[in-house]
Amino acid sequence: MDVYVKDASTAGQYEIYGYVCFKADNSIDGTNETSLKAAEKTEGFVSGDTDGSNATETDEEADKYYTFNLTVSKTLEGDQAMNGNQFPFNVDFTNASVTAKILLKQETTAGGGITANLPAAGGVSALDVSDLKLANGAKVKYIGIPVGVTEATAVAVFECNNVTGTIYKSSYKVDDGTDSKFKSLTWDSTNDANKSDVANLTTITANKDDDVSHTIAFKNILETISPTGVVMRVAPYVLILAAGITLLLISRRRKAEEE
Repeated sequence: MDVYVKDASTAGQYEIYGYVCFKADNSIDGTNETSLKAAEKTEGFVSGDTDGSNATETDEEADKYYTFNLTVSKTLEGDQAMNGNQFPFNVDFTNASVTAKILLKQETTAGGGITANLPAAGGVSALDVSDLKLANGAKVKYIGIPVGVTEATAVAVFECNNVTGTIYKSSYKVDDGTDSKFKSLTWDSTNDANKSDVANLTTITANKDDDVSHTIAFKNILETISPTGVVMRVAPYVLILAAGITLLLISRRRKAEEE
């Protein structure tokens, strides 16, 4: 895609006034006619405010490429012992009309911990993320999600509870909306009992510019810890303490024998 710029009204700055897309990914050097024909540049051109009136002047509705950004975040309350636990997330993008290979960008904030791997380049519906893990205070921002021309892009996100023996109340908020109703998440995956409700972002409009900072924020509040959960959470620390005491006793015994 060629992006055309011109001098802006503010000295030393520039503004975009048009775009032209290529139909094929070819090397274009402009040295001969064959190179230019191979590029197969589209004829459409979209201009902006060319006379200073601030009115949008459109020569032809062609070659528009609109995107949006989405931040997914995680907050954990009432369970400081698990602030570093990374909860699994699924992020599903849907838009069957965008089949060209797209490679997203992302920005991350680690918080208590994060695992965030970008999917390989693909059509929008192939960009689903199933290996995302967010701990308390962590968030990931997906940048450059295509809106689509004939079909709007939708995003669905859910989380899972992977803390054995612990039940959390899970809720989410999309953009500036209200918090969803709490759902209790157990650690048992039977019948998706460990899976939260799905947060859907469906306000994206096809073929429209979208500069809203979209967010899907999940929050967990500790509800209960079962006896099994207490054992599972405390056992590792008890074992470490026991091992330390054992090593200390062995050390003292050897010292006594040497003396």
